[in-house]
Amino acid sequence: MLYYCFSSLIDKLVFPAPKTSACDFYSPHLRGIEDGAPYLLIDSPNPRAICLYFHGNAETIDDNEGPLLELAKKLNVSIIAPEYPGYGRASGVASHKKVVETATAFTKKAFEFAARGATKLPVIVIGRSIGTGAACHVASTAGDPIAALMLISPFTSISDIASEYFPGAWIILKGYHFDNIRALKKFGRPLLLQHGQQDTIVPHAHSERIKLFMEKRTVPNFTLKSYEAGHNDIDLSEVASDMDSFLKTVGI
Repeated sequence: MLYYCFSSLIDKLVFPAPKTSACDFYSPHLRGIEDGAPYLLIDSPNPRAICLYFHGNAETIDDNEGPLLELAKKLNVSIIAPEYPGYGRASGVASHKKVVETATAFTKKAFEFAARGATKLPVIVIGRSIGTGAACHVASTAGDPIAALMLISPFTSISDIASEYFPGAWIILKGYHFDNIRALKKFGRPLLLQHGQQDTIVPHAHSERIKLFMEKRTVPNFTLKSYEAGHNDIDLSEVASDMDSFLKTVGI
């Protein structure tokens, strides 16, 4: 009972499920509204890859449309960005279980989208903040290999984050909510970490611990990029530039 109550509380804190402020706003990139599972589809001409993007916890895909249009252009990729259940225009209730189900379903969609042309495109995954949990999960469980994983402001695990606010929480939550370190044990492809050194929400130390873990595994094509920024004010143009360089380095 205590486990259920505490995990439900963490779900509410981790997934605040903001509603979109533009429910009547039409976007040519928005799909799936009628099914209660909206997502952005930014289809670039002759993309070098299909990018599956998982956003942060206090925002919606509507908030991300402008930045993702710029990212698609700078990286020359097509982007699929699903909404989390209960967020924005999406139906349902946000929880770890529902976000995992959504991430898994859209990973399948991304691979289907990548195979639509004469030449199958690579699928890359980007996650930001809480979205790094979904990103690491699908990168470690996808039936087809993810070509590259890029994480902005990643955490080691939800239990570690929770313990920074509620000492001892890891005892109850360990192994339940997203555990990026555990997921990355099953991922050995190119990985880019990007983190603000002044981040007080998900401290830079989380990326440093992930870096140490990956170095011990001697995983090739692994990079940590640090920025003079906090959690929400990272320069996205600089982030995109580093992503582009990273993808070129690993041959994408």
